[in-house]
This record gives sequence, structure tokens and C-alpha cells, in this order.
Amino acid sequence: MKFLVFGINHNMCPIDLREKLHFTESKTIEACDILLSSKASEAIILSTCNRSEIYLIASDDFKKNEAVDFYEKFFKIDNLSNRVFLLEEKDAINHLLNLALGRESLIVGEDQILGQIKDALDQSQGLHFSKKYLNYIFREAISFAKRIKTESGVSATPISTAYIALKDIDQKFGIKDKKALVVGIGKMGSLSITYLIDYGADISVSNRNMENSLKLKEKYPFIKLVDFKKIGDFIDDFDLIISATKSPHTIIKKEFFKENTSEKYVLDLSLPRDVDQDVENIKNVHLYNIDKLQKISDANLNLRKEKLALYDEDIQNKACEIYRQIKEVDFSSLLNVVNDKCEEVKDFTLSYLDRKLNLSHGQRIKVEKIIKSALNKVSRDQILKIKSSTMDNSKKQELTSFLEEVYKQ
Repeated sequence: MKFLVFGINHNMCPIDLREKLHFTESKTIEACDILLSSKASEAIILSTCNRSEIYLIASDDFKKNEAVDFYEKFFKIDNLSNRVFLLEEKDAINHLLNLALGRESLIVGEDQILGQIKDALDQSQGLHFSKKYLNYIFREAISFAKRIKTESGVSATPISTAYIALKDIDQKFGIKDKKALVVGIGKMGSLSITYLIDYGADISVSNRNMENSLKLKEKYPFIKLVDFKKIGDFIDDFDLIISATKSPHTIIKKEFFKENTSEKYVLDLSLPRDVDQDVENIKNVHLYNIDKLQKISDANLNLRKEKLALYDEDIQNKACEIYRQIKEVDFSSLLNVVNDKCEEVKDFTLSYLDRKLNLSHGQRIKVEKIIKSALNKVSRDQILKIKSSTMDNSKKQELTSFLEEVYKQ
């Protein structure tokens, strides 16, 4: 078995293709069920705005063509061979570590990806798709990333796609006192609201769940609420629209802007996208989506790259440490089988001696200890010698599996 990751990301796929290859919660469950019924024993799927990646403990003969074939069949999309990547073993671990640190993100060093990795692990654990190996690898990656991000100081000033976009919009447009509408109040929507408060915008919110909107208004009484079903009737009232829902359908439609007479900025932070792409063709309307943000440079991001680059050796060392641990032969199952067999032999022997000899209680205890010690010498101690030997892991695993079968007989 081997550890691997395959999938697509913002470096290899444009946003119009990424949104077609996005895993919803139900698709994640369906995909894991398929993978675990064939060549995988554990699975975790990480699907965000910028990537959809599948982490597996899979059979040694799993190849890239199978990864490509899985994506093409599952999403019914052809010609993905140049879009899907596959990394194995230490390379896959190295990738996960860099990903958790935000080095693979559109916004280098951003913190959101670490939460998304943790959420993916929690979901997979809850559904029993990930077990001993993936749980260990992901926990180590999360813990390592937290330590390095704190130590390096890259998280001292949190930066996200919303931050980068609003900073650029503020420089061009000036957000203070502008009327802003935030559609969707999940993680990105809520983050956008905090940024808008700092900029001094006049904020309104529209959310499908009115109960959550009312809770938000309790926290920020100055925020106005807009009926989610009537967003189109109010678009013309706003200078800045930010949409960050999890809807599979378009939320902000082109026809909402038919009477537009003023300059507007529209920020789409969703995948699949919330905003009709034809909106960018409307006069005086400036549309930002996730891929457009990649083109916006920021000096602070270059500083983050430099800080994280100092930890290249730490990342390599950590990847090697995790790899050694997952490749270490697990003797626990064999030891359990051996212990059971020793108990069986001990009980049989004592039962026989009880029938043949008139042992006192003290004598019986001494005999039991002698039997246990003798059985350990010819079984358990030998296994520990195999474990500490210089034999390569593949031979150790083969011998361990053979002995386990022998002791079960």
C-alpha cells in the first residue's frame, strides 16, 4: 500500500473547469465509496475554490491513468490527462505540508486552507473513510503547519482572497461610505464583513437563512438586511456587491444590472461561481473572480514567500519523518495473535498439570510464570528481534503476514 494524492488545482485548471470538478458533500461521499470499493483502504477529499484533491492509502499498482480515468468518469468530462496531477509517498507528504502552510494557495500563507484541511479530515473521520494512516498524516501536517506559521509570523496579519480584492478595490474606488451588499455569511462572507467594517462601508447583508442573518444583526446592529429572494430588486442600490454562497446555481444574474447607471464593483468569492460571467461585459461594472485575483500583486505576499522559504529544510525533514512512520511495519496485530496463542497454550498446559499434579496455589503461580516466560522466549521475543533487524520493510511485512497466519492456525 502507498500514500498518494491526485487531483486538480488553480495552477492547472481555469475557474470554469474547476467549478465543474468541484466535490459537494454528497459527491465526496459518493467518490469515497467508489474508491474504497476498489483500490483504496482510506480516503480524504479536499475540495475548495482553488482545488479538488483526493488523498488515498491505495494499492501499489495505482497509476496516474487511473486517477485521470476516475475524474473523467466521475464528472463525465474528457481530456483531463494534462489537468490531473498525481504525487506519491514523500512527494505527496511534502505537497500536503506545503499546502497546509499556504504555500500552494492563491494568497500565499493564507490561513483558510488550514481550516479546510482540518474540515476535510473531520468529515472523512466521521464517515470512517480515513483511518490510522491518513488520520496520522493529516494530524501531523496540521500540527506542523500551525507551529511554522506561528514561528515564522506569516499569520500575524491574516490575509485572504477577500482582503486582497477589497484592498485593490479600495485603491481604485474608495470603499469608505460606499454601499456594500454581502450575499452569504459563511466563512468568506463573514470575513468580508469584518474587512468592510474596517473600511467604513455602509453594509447590507442577504442570506438564504434569515435566522442566521438576525443573529448577525444582533452582533452588528448597524447592518441592514436584504431579502435573499429579492436581491435583483436592490442591486442598483449598491456600489459594491460581494457574493460568497455555496449555491450550485447563479445568484447574481446579468439582468439584475439592466438599469445600471453608476460604477459598481462585484466580487465573486464562490466556486461554483455565484455571478453570471456576462456581468463583466456591462458598462461601468467591474467583476472580480478568484482567478482574476491571482493577477493582483501584493508586496506583503512576496514577504510571506520569503519567510516560508526559510523552512524548506524543516518541511523536507518533516516529510521524511512522517514517511518513515507510515512505512514502519505494524507488529501490533501479530503480537496480539501471538499473545492469544500463548494464552491458549498456557491455559491448556496448566489444565493438563492440574489434572496430573496436586499443585498448591503458590506452586501453580510459579509454574504459570515459567510457562509464560518460556512461551515468550520462543515467540514474542523473536518477533521483537525481527522488528529491530536491518531487514527492509517489505521483507518485514511479508514475514509478519506469514507469521500472523501461522499463529492463527
